[in-house]
Amino acid sequence: MRIKQFFERYIFYIGIGLICLLGIELFAYASYKKLKQPAEFIETQEMKEAATCSGFSNPLDAAEYLVESYREENIDHILRISAIEGKTYGISLGKLFAQDGEFSFSEYPLPSQMYQEYVPLSRNIIGGEAVDMYEEFKHQLRNDVSGIEIIRTDFIRPSEQMSSDYSYKMKLLSEMWGASNMTDVAVLFKNGNNYFTTALKMACYNSNWYFFDNQSDLVDTSSKSCVWKTTLEEYKALCGEQQEQNDYAVSLGVDINHELQGELQAENLPVNYKISNQIASTSASEALNSVVLAMRKGNLDECLCYCDLYDNEDEIVVEEVIERQADISRELQKFYYKLIIRSLEDGMSLEDLQLTGDTLENWLSPWLVRYMTLVRADVYQIEEDRIEMIITFRYSNEEINTGWTFSKGKQGWKLSSLGAESMGYEVGEIR
Repeated sequence: MRIKQFFERYIFYIGIGLICLLGIELFAYASYKKLKQPAEFIETQEMKEAATCSGFSNPLDAAEYLVESYREENIDHILRISAIEGKTYGISLGKLFAQDGEFSFSEYPLPSQMYQEYVPLSRNIIGGEAVDMYEEFKHQLRNDVSGIEIIRTDFIRPSEQMSSDYSYKMKLLSEMWGASNMTDVAVLFKNGNNYFTTALKMACYNSNWYFFDNQSDLVDTSSKSCVWKTTLEEYKALCGEQQEQNDYAVSLGVDINHELQGELQAENLPVNYKISNQIASTSASEALNSVVLAMRKGNLDECLCYCDLYDNEDEIVVEEVIERQADISRELQKFYYKLIIRSLEDGMSLEDLQLTGDTLENWLSPWLVRYMTLVRADVYQIEEDRIEMIITFRYSNEEINTGWTFSKGKQGWKLSSLGAESMGYEVGEIR
């Protein structure tokens, strides 16, 4: 009786105590789990440098910042001024597919705007493309960029950019990639005794301008690369009179009087890229289980930690790691495409698939990957430090086979490819 009276009298306080006890246990478990789980990312010294501004409100400033970063061979600044986050979170796969007409595993990022699970893959692929465009720029100048001296930066053919046809074209492109606006910019620079021009497409996200790509429909790209020799007269013909520049700047809502180059380069933009940590396994089978578990959790950042990107003991070369992350992310992207829509192939149209763009995006939901189970893995030792596996998964009530390759480095085993060449499996192939 006394016990019953005690509970009746103090039931509120007992309840509060039990809730607090449960909260403490959950906090302790979360803390233990956090300590046990290695970090998903690492930071280089450059990445630790704090941002001094949120971005550039003038596309001419952003373009100069990019070319100066090319001159300095500053990969960190090149990535920060590139539209990595904007494109990752803004892409509309349905609109892009409907506009282009033909599907491409390598050119179409998974719909990371709609499904957050795909963000790591899109982010890495777009970052890799930024590095590729920098290397293309360097190649056109025979890798001699240290002597670049920027002369001026202007809008390309501003009168044409203000035309209704071109404005509509840029509006459609902006909608495909989630940008509020886009414009084409030319940078005139001197390198040695020669003048050069590079054409850049700039995109506006959250009122700041970023480098989108190195193509412009207003330049004859059939005969010119992203960088070409020019004269002052040719450059003036490309960019028109100053009044045209002023009128177009007003239509864009930007100030034509942009900052001096030295002042620009002192700025540091927010970091918009990641470098995955590396977690090696004691065996290829352990690495396989770790990758599959990360996929099932919907955590592709964790999945990338088990992929062969670099060796922990070696000095990190950011340019190389960004490119390697992009390569393995493209392989993962193709695997997800083929896993979810088995009939999808390069060159297919929406009519071939009998889908609309919006329906395609809805179909690419990664939700069922959470229920994918590993049935078995047949192991084939190709070399002492390389193993290929033919892996059987159960996905969406059927068994499927794919081939992956694992390699052994200084730290242990990692996933090196989502293909198994010796076993006859192409990257991302599912049977």
